[in-house]
Amino acid sequence: MVIVDDDMVLCDLLAKRLDEEGSGFRCGGVASTPGEARRLVAQVQPDVILLDGVYFHNWWPDDDPRYVDPLDFAAELIALSDSSYLIIWTHWSDPSVGQQNEINLRLRAARAGAEALVLKGNGLEHLLGVIRTTLDKAASPRNHINTPMFEGIKNLISVVQPAREDIEDDLTPTERERAPKIARGLESGMKIPEIAGVLHLSDAGLRSTIRGIYRKWGVNNQTQFVSEARRRGYV
Repeated sequence: MVIVDDDMVLCDLLAKRLDEEGSGFRCGGVASTPGEARRLVAQVQPDVILLDGVYFHNWWPDDDPRYVDPLDFAAELIALSDSSYLIIWTHWSDPSVGQQNEINLRLRAARAGAEALVLKGNGLEHLLGVIRTTLDKAASPRNHINTPMFEGIKNLISVVQPAREDIEDDLTPTERERAPKIARGLESGMKIPEIAGVLHLSDAGLRSTIRGIYRKWGVNNQTQFVSEARRRGYV
């Protein structure tokens, strides 16, 4: 594993924990800047790249006066070692941030090439557990439907919220169960195959469900679908 993080004290603690007998991992090196990370990843070709997510909403300070977009930076590291699994490790844990924002963050991390997004506050053992789960699934890197990243998204969009009692609704029980999950996914910018994978449906099955709800709600597109789902209290 290669660790990319500007907190060297934390890096040293994690590196020592990785090198302990029984951890199942070995630290291949630590980088505190993008330039160091590029050189280290290219040289080591690690199984796992652990990338600090503290600047994931903003920009990474590069070795020269410019800054790099974290999405581009993650893509650079993956390009240097395309068989590596990328794990985003972040302090992001603001309880005031809504569910929708967390879904958006996880999707952004997934589209940057990450297999999982792990909160630093959950501790090293949790981190190692997520990495083991990622590797044990034996899915190829960037196959996000089969990663902890999409398990987290699935958990977020699967919270069932009852429809408002003052609005008549002739959806079937299955449609009522799926409507809030589909609406949350669409609102987050997820594609139909992504939502279908999270809900364990085929693309055709999901589209059929959406068409049925369109007809009953009198809507014609995804934007109207999300708006009507919100009006009815599903999201």
